[in-house]
Amino acid sequence: MLQSPKDGKIANEKRSVKRNNLNNNKLRKLLKTFVFATNFAVGCFHASYERHFVKKIQPL
Repeated sequence: MLQSPKDGKIANEKRSVKRNNLNNNKLRKLLKTFVFATNFAVGCFHASYERHFVKKIQPL
């Protein structure tokens, strides 16, 4: 049985929505990973900077 063009169009729209959701999920995961890695790297560099260059105040 042949489908009407309208039914085919709706099926294509549903497929594109599924693809968009999948792409959005991948992008969100990538963004979260990138932000976490950046924050971790900044924290490590800051700690290293403090160890090497900041003079600690010694209690009397």
